[in-house]
Amino acid sequence: MSKHTVFISSLLTLSSGCTRVYPDNSAESASAGASGESGGIIIGTTTAMATSQGSSTPTTTHTGSASTDNISTSDNLTSTSSTTTIQTPGTTLNESTSNNVTATSSNDSTDTDVATAICHNGIVEPNEQCDDNNDLNNDECVDECVIATCGDGHIQINVETCDPGSRNDEIECRIDCSYCGDGKLNIEYEECDDGPDNGINHVCSTECIQVGLRAFITANEVTSNLGGISGANSKCAELAGEFDQKPTKDYRAWLSQKVNGTVTEPATSFIKECKYPIISTTNNEIAKNFDLLFSEGPSIPINSDEYGATQDSPVWTRTSSQGKILDVPTISDCGNWAHQWNIGEDASTSLTITGTATPQPNTLHIHWTNIAVQTCDTTDTRLYCFEQCPPP
Repeated sequence: MSKHTVFISSLLTLSSGCTRVYPDNSAESASAGASGESGGIIIGTTTAMATSQGSSTPTTTHTGSASTDNISTSDNLTSTSSTTTIQTPGTTLNESTSNNVTATSSNDSTDTDVATAICHNGIVEPNEQCDDNNDLNNDECVDECVIATCGDGHIQINVETCDPGSRNDEIECRIDCSYCGDGKLNIEYEECDDGPDNGINHVCSTECIQVGLRAFITANEVTSNLGGISGANSKCAELAGEFDQKPTKDYRAWLSQKVNGTVTEPATSFIKECKYPIISTTNNEIAKNFDLLFSEGPSIPINSDEYGATQDSPVWTRTSSQGKILDVPTISDCGNWAHQWNIGEDASTSLTITGTATPQPNTLHIHWTNIAVQTCDTTDTRLYCFEQCPPP
């Protein structure tokens, strides 16, 4: 049951025993209580209104000597005023009573809450999906405190690179709020995406189709203990993650080894059927394709690392310029590229071939991979890493 607090500014007190006349001329007597109806016929109007919790309070209207009860529902009334005129037999009494009624309730009206909700105050109120206490439209909560979605016309930082709702005709924004050239690989639509680097002399076309392969020298020096050629290949793929967003990367080290008579070398282990050009991390062409790399060597030094910085130290290879193993009795692959050299261990007879990333005039096509003999305990040497052709 709802509770009401009623304040009456003026109260007309009448004696009990009121007779109410209905349209069929019947009469009814009732006790009116402390402020009832008495000794006459109500011929004026009386209106009573209040607000309750959990239910609506009827409004009753009495009109004329033939009284009619009309009941309507009102949820949001806080005050009302009524005028009552009473006629007693043989006497006309005109008395105006002004009643101010205030109804209080513990129920919170939804309409009132919505009307008073303030967006951007940090409090999620009714009719708000979110409220992050700011009016920015590039985060998770935008506009009139609604959660950001693709298509709302706002570009959400670190989530969207465009929004079809913004009607930006300069780019073709996809339904997932991405576009070719935004620098974020979308494997559903793209083979690659180097952002503004898409285009000529790049591994990625302006249509986000792969048209080239990357090659680089490692930024950090490594020992000859690489975990074998497979370990070296894994290292190359890991480092390529600095610029290559593809979830599956196939990068291989330019290394050769001979284990129990089985030779592994770039000439036979590299996947080169795609005939893509080989491009540095600074977007310069190293070779037209792998075949020309093996036959003519690189057209520029392979001295750009995974970050695009220039390096010039020796490089582990044991590989000829044709991608073949240098199978010479005094030359080794440093324990299959997996031996841990301890302090004081004699490595004077353990030798291998290294190349150089430093430009060598007129002999570059040879010396980039075969320039010196080096002991296997050296620690200031790097790797060449080459991306492989993608699956057909």
